[in-house]
Amino acid sequence: MRFFTGVLLALSLCAGAVSAQDSSATPSELRTLQTGFDVRGLSGIGRLNIDNRIMCSGSLIADDLVLTAAHCLFDPESGQPFEPADIEFLADLRLGRPSATRHASHIALLPEYSPGAADRLQIEHDIALLQLNSPIQSFTISPFALGQSPGPGEDVGIISYAKNRAESPALQDRCHVTAREGLALILTCTVDSGSSGAPVLQIEDGVATVVSVVSALGELENQKVAITTVLDGRVELLMAEIEALPPSTSRGTRRLIQITPDQPDSGGARFLRP
Repeated sequence: MRFFTGVLLALSLCAGAVSAQDSSATPSELRTLQTGFDVRGLSGIGRLNIDNRIMCSGSLIADDLVLTAAHCLFDPESGQPFEPADIEFLADLRLGRPSATRHASHIALLPEYSPGAADRLQIEHDIALLQLNSPIQSFTISPFALGQSPGPGEDVGIISYAKNRAESPALQDRCHVTAREGLALILTCTVDSGSSGAPVLQIEDGVATVVSVVSALGELENQKVAITTVLDGRVELLMAEIEALPPSTSRGTRRLIQITPDQPDSGGARFLRP
């Protein structure tokens, strides 16, 4: 299905897009996560404050690496990239209080990403990796594991911040993939301004893994939809760029937790249904 010919896109979710309503027949509702119990296994989520004026979501995938959307890291007015020091990650922000706060020290982007192209190619490559200025090492914050890309008809979920829920994340634990073309997906999940960069989760045997990243809001056949980009091994390319930095900057070798069909549980994030 060539869905991009019929999808109206609003790419800059971090800058005032319209709220998307779930079009699934039996979706779960958004549930705000405010307590430590609420975020057990999901505490790797965090809010990105960019240049003190733009908000996005991001997910911790190692103790000093945050996965997010590439378009969040460019000034929507000038098109110029923000400096890493202008990007602040508020880890496990709940009720306005983060469990840890860090600034970015390096930004890794895919070479195919074009910040000025408001089209499918921008969405397909709309992922970025932020290295933090110091690791987050906490018993209460657990990085997410990476999983396999979902296909049409599969159930997924999203945890994110947004303009009307900026102080605590909200979880929608059940929506689904309606289509895939290339490296982009259409989801029935609920997204809004600030949801850009949020992790799309897939749940297998009670374990939640990050399988995609929120890029844009769209409309298909009069229904609001979320547009996301799959990972498909490209996080490793971004990580390799960071590992190639001078030793004092890269801080050594990291090991991403990855869940594959032959490895159902390797200590990744635990997913608790409401």
